[in-house]
Amino acid sequence: MKRVLFFALCLISVPGRIAKSERKLKAFLNGGVLIFCKFGDKFREKQKYFCKGNISTCPNNRLANNSRVFQYENTHRDYLTILITNITSNDTGTYHCGVEDGSSDDPMSLNVKPGDCCDTPISIHGQEGGTVSIRCKYPAESRENTKHFCKQHEKFIESDLIESKPSDINAKYLMSQNENRNIFTVTIHELEMKDAGIYWCGVRTDGYSVALTNKVNLQITGSERQVIQVKGYPRGGIVILCKFGDQRQHNQKYFCKGNATTCSYNRLTRDSDSRFFQHGQVLWDFLTVGFTNLTSGDAGTYHCAENEELHTEVRLSIENDDYCDLPVEETREKGGNVSIACHYPEEYRDHTKHLCEARAEW
Repeated sequence: MKRVLFFALCLISVPGRIAKSERKLKAFLNGGVLIFCKFGDKFREKQKYFCKGNISTCPNNRLANNSRVFQYENTHRDYLTILITNITSNDTGTYHCGVEDGSSDDPMSLNVKPGDCCDTPISIHGQEGGTVSIRCKYPAESRENTKHFCKQHEKFIESDLIESKPSDINAKYLMSQNENRNIFTVTIHELEMKDAGIYWCGVRTDGYSVALTNKVNLQITGSERQVIQVKGYPRGGIVILCKFGDQRQHNQKYFCKGNATTCSYNRLTRDSDSRFFQHGQVLWDFLTVGFTNLTSGDAGTYHCAENEELHTEVRLSIENDDYCDLPVEETREKGGNVSIACHYPEEYRDHTKHLCEARAEW
């Protein structure tokens, strides 16, 4: 997905320069606000802070991280991102970005406005591999403002996850707008477990901040593993095709025996069992595995897996019927014909029959 660089929000002036007019920031009651403080390279080793008050009282009224206030410093230590949540009318006032040596930037005036956009957090449940759509409300006065969808992490916030501008149609995140209802919708495709977390809907109110309207708690449920029943017979064999998605071509794939807890520690290989074989397709979107000379001890639960993630569950049962004779050996001259008689249980009379070749590289 093409990422959008959020340059416009990082243009807050360097602390210590000549003061200019007060900047006007906006937030909505019960919502949140993102404020970006940009610092010069010479301040990288200095401790930075965000404070409330005029130029003389602000350094003594620094905002500390708590359940409502989060401060994130980027890895280059040249700017702070301040997130204030659950905005109340008491948050109205003047703020500064400051440096420990006493320097501070131009004042920022935050105006908290009423609105019907921000009352209730949104809870969304999605399925791994599926798609969710999230409806974000905003005040009518912000209809023409750029819309944003952000993700809050423990140590940083992705303010540039997606914004309301033309997007790649194949992107993981897509945004559409219904201006008549003051709603924009964000759709997230191909959900992964790591997509779970806290998100924020927002509107850019000026070049220095984003007013956050809706808090979104996205929860992802793991996809249910496919379960297949496989039947084998003593002295016979089985062949199983483990199918994986195209996006998983380069992941390590294997076949293992056991439940969800023990399976990854019991991977089957030719070295561990000479009766076992496996073959990965050239593009590695499926794995062919199998056993020969089955015994009753082979019954049990198996999994097709990749890395540490289990996929298809295979439940193998061994029937005690005597359908599988000893191996048949036939010798013919090159260019001649051969007939091979294959026995099968009565219950499979209407099933498709196969004759397979076991190659040396398996």
